Amino acid sequence: MLLLELLAGTALGFAFGLLPSLHINLIGYAFFAFGVFSFFKGHFFFFFALCVSQTLTSIIPSLLFYTQTQDTILSPFLGQFPSTLSGLSPLISLSLLGFLLGGLFSVLFLPIFYLLFSLFSDFYILLFLVLVIVLVSLVFMERGWKARALTFSIIVFSGVLGVFTLKYNFFFRASLIPCIFGLFAFPSILCLLFSREGRGVEESKPVQELVCFKDVVSTSFLGTIFSSAVAIFPSLSPGLAMVLADFFNKHKTKENTILLYSSILSSVILIYFFLSLVFNKHRLGFLSLLSESGIIPNASFPDILALAFSFLLVLGLTTFLCNLYLPSIISIFEKLNKKFVFLLISLFTIFLVVVFCGLSGLFLLFVSTAIGFLPILYNKNRLALMSYLIVPTILFFA
Repeated sequence: MLLLELLAGTALGFAFGLLPSLHINLIGYAFFAFGVFSFFKGHFFFFFALCVSQTLTSIIPSLLFYTQTQDTILSPFLGQFPSTLSGLSPLISLSLLGFLLGGLFSVLFLPIFYLLFSLFSDFYILLFLVLVIVLVSLVFMERGWKARALTFSIIVFSGVLGVFTLKYNFFFRASLIPCIFGLFAFPSILCLLFSREGRGVEESKPVQELVCFKDVVSTSFLGTIFSSAVAIFPSLSPGLAMVLADFFNKHKTKENTILLYSSILSSVILIYFFLSLVFNKHRLGFLSLLSESGIIPNASFPDILALAFSFLLVLGLTTFLCNLYLPSIISIFEKLNKKFVFLLISLFTIFLVVVFCGLSGLFLLFVSTAIGFLPILYNKNRLALMSYLIVPTILFFA
């Protein structure tokens, strides 16, 4: 039964991952709306495999569609990736290798991570101070008082939105749907919808000439370390781990950046599920929905071993599927109307907003999208939008 769950979840996650800008949380809300969680209640590893496979596969449309992501470490390189099979294949293969190595390192780190979380998770003053330091650092990373004032304004606007919708959520149900989509995804999608086509890009040199295996291992190890550290603190996204890891990254090429991106996303998914399973701490909206639906089991030692084994198995299966079907995927994507695809995703998300939040949720989507446009308009770090989650968490600890 376990193997069947893993195979089915991997296949479905692979299919979902090929849809650009379709976050796993959005899939979770759609499942909740249509009663999928109730139908598959008790099948934890099916949803685990789906989440892992979807996260890994999503790197393909991210590179093909040049979509911005919440984890903005790829942003400086958007539009610089080749759009042909010969140019993209080495980059995607490198990304898949980063996912595998990040997954392997995260499994090896589980005992250390368990010890760290057991020691520090109850020191709320420490969590409070770290979150405050993160917000202050985001401001002082900018140069000049005008840039800092703009970043501070973004933090205030998104933080106030988080306080009203998360800490004092009296008027909106499921406010995370319009707010997270509006802050992080919708502004980028709108920019792509109304942008002009036809950006020319140069072909990349073969990746083998640019990145040696030693760099691949060290970069993936670096990404896993920082994703493990950031996951301890509530409301911090993998994007912050990417910024911290990139600071220590010696070779700032797009190939090493893709390795960081892949290894961090791979390892953080295992850590998120590990936190939910062992400590009942949910760092992902998808996991909160699983918990509310009674799908996350009470953890025992064999469950942790099964989680690690299943994680590596799903990573291997998804990597195999990506390599097997990559030429066909790129060929199909080249024929698609990209703007039409983004339009369908936008309409589907708006539909979910209305289903969960009612018509009043559209107002919330409008406000969050307006705030989400600020970093794009003023060319500021989009990590400042994390204050939507950080500020309510700080107030909780205060």
